[in-house]
Amino acid sequence: MVRLFCIKFILILFLGGCAGLYQDYDAFWEAKRRMNKALTMENSQQLHEAMLEYVYVARNFPASSFHKSAIFKAAILSGRPDNPKRDLSTSLYWLNQYLKLPLSEQEQESVQFLIALIEQNKQHQDKIVELQKELQNQRTVISQNDLEIAAYEERRKKLNRQINKLKEEVRSYKGQIKKGDKQIRQLQAEILKQQDALQRLKEIDVRIHQRRLK
Repeated sequence: MVRLFCIKFILILFLGGCAGLYQDYDAFWEAKRRMNKALTMENSQQLHEAMLEYVYVARNFPASSFHKSAIFKAAILSGRPDNPKRDLSTSLYWLNQYLKLPLSEQEQESVQFLIALIEQNKQHQDKIVELQKELQNQRTVISQNDLEIAAYEERRKKLNRQINKLKEEVRSYKGQIKKGDKQIRQLQAEILKQQDALQRLKEIDVRIHQRRLK
């Protein structure tokens, strides 16, 4: 009875160990497949996609022999200038993760030197982005000023048109006033003539009346 129990116990341990070995074997080949896929993408200049594959291996297979290489590749590819989705912050993150691994003194010095270069590059890049934003803001202000100037110029032209129209109206009024003054003078002259004629008629009437009285 004891012997049978021992046999069962040994079989359980054996099968459990085989299952663990199978899982390790399966993880190894999945990590290897991902690494090969990433390398193919890298060779075809699909740098961002290759970096994502290396990141997948680095995150999901920490116990595999590819873990260290995947972290380093993720750091390098994410910071390469020819990567269309270059991200220096991501590159620095993975380099700092790489520093946490068991490294030789020479490897540590090389990685630290690389981190210093990328940090300096990132500072320059951030400065460029800041200057580009400032330049864009200045362009926006200039554009707004141009619009305001254009609107002011349009208002000025409109006012000039209104002023010219008023000047034309004033000239027309002046012409009408001159014409009216001329007509008034003519009427005044005609009235004077009529008054003279009336005065002569009165004088004639008076003389006629006086003659009758005689």
